[in-house]
Amino acid sequence: VDSTSSGQANASTLTFAHTTGTGANRLLLVGVALSAQSVSSVSYNGIALSLVGQAADSGGAKPRAEIWSLTNPPSGTFNVVVTLPGSGDVAGGAATFTGVNPINPLGTATGVAGLSATVSSAANEMVFDSACATLAASPDPSQTQRWNIPQGSINGGASTRPGAASVTMSWTSSGGKSALVAVPIH
Repeated sequence: VDSTSSGQANASTLTFAHTTGTGANRLLLVGVALSAQSVSSVSYNGIALSLVGQAADSGGAKPRAEIWSLTNPPSGTFNVVVTLPGSGDVAGGAATFTGVNPINPLGTATGVAGLSATVSSAANEMVFDSACATLAASPDPSQTQRWNIPQGSINGGASTRPGAASVTMSWTSSGGKSALVAVPIH
């Protein structure tokens, strides 16, 4: 992990600065937590990111978690801009990784309603998750928390864990609605 940053807002756009280092084979992942709507777009230094995976709970609050990616992001400090179709609570963050496979950087994402998802990975890889809950949540102690932000009606966070044949990413919360999406990094 090269660097992380985060931000939160109650708005139709979330903007925060993120610094990417100069290491080789870089990957930028942006995790977003929001309520009752999908992200319209994510950009870094004006460059569009691609949606990797998403998950949403059902029912009243409908918390949603998404992961977006950009291979070989430019080095330096630039804004991450998350655009929503309408105003609402949104929390998100960015993590830059180095030493990533430049041709096939990501495995298959898994999204679930709830706070536990299992993905196929491998040794020498890393798994990244993005979680959203209507109540405070915290990652399993085997994971490294990258951010954990309350914003209005939601709590958004992200964590990483070393890869293995099968990796379960999980968070604990005292209840409420939740969603989690996880993806292995090659």
